Amino acid sequence: MGVYRRPDSPTWWMSLQVDGHRVRINTMVEDRQLAKELFSAWKAEVARTRWLGALPSDVDHTVGDMIVQYLKMVTPRKSLHSRRRDRAVFARFAMRWGTLLVRELNPLLIEEFLIERGAQVCFATVSKELGILKAAFRCAIRWQWIVQSPFIGIALNQEGSSRMRWLSNAEEARLLGNSQLWLRDIIAVGLDTRLRPGNLVALQCQWVQDDVARVIVPREHTKTKKHPITIPLTRRASDIIRGCLKHAHSPYLFMFNLRLALYL
Repeated sequence: MGVYRRPDSPTWWMSLQVDGHRVRINTMVEDRQLAKELFSAWKAEVARTRWLGALPSDVDHTVGDMIVQYLKMVTPRKSLHSRRRDRAVFARFAMRWGTLLVRELNPLLIEEFLIERGAQVCFATVSKELGILKAAFRCAIRWQWIVQSPFIGIALNQEGSSRMRWLSNAEEARLLGNSQLWLRDIIAVGLDTRLRPGNLVALQCQWVQDDVARVIVPREHTKTKKHPITIPLTRRASDIIRGCLKHAHSPYLFMFNLRLALYL
């Protein structure tokens, strides 16, 4: 039982005992890892049918139905930014595949989208978009709308091949020199802490700890929402934040700067 190579075939085969009979299927792929993923999906489908029965033949949900259900059941639990992103990304997929049945969306269609969309945006962006659709298909499996995802074997690099680059002193000076007065402190703290834009603008006074020596971003405000993030402060960031604390009359550190912007 498992995946194996036949002497007369360049592709991997998979073998499984189903209802007392040995069943052998050609995966039609030459990549062993992909063949193992296909085999795992096959085993899961056989086990589900054995214990829960086959899905009713009259259950035919479209990709549009799945998107609506996901936006209703899952998206509201996400952050505001993620909710907006979900709606924007799903609008694209609903226009393209909304009338397809969920079982009709296959890897070929997804790979065609990868190529087409990849000509417009970087691979990391299209991977993130498809990653949202992939999450919806995982939910569809849980809802028993389908038995397996069409994303099996499709590699999505959601982080991309990132390149670390720091601004030079001259670039930083030009950036701050061409920024509006109320924005300079925010930019300087962002450069020194590398806080995400949302955390930077919404930086709260209570996150500043140890006599303005560090900032602790609570777990619920981090990207993964698993652990708090501790950021030691440079002298410049510490001095800026200490000055902002003197003018703070709200939970948010830079509220004074934002109010100042209204009068400039």
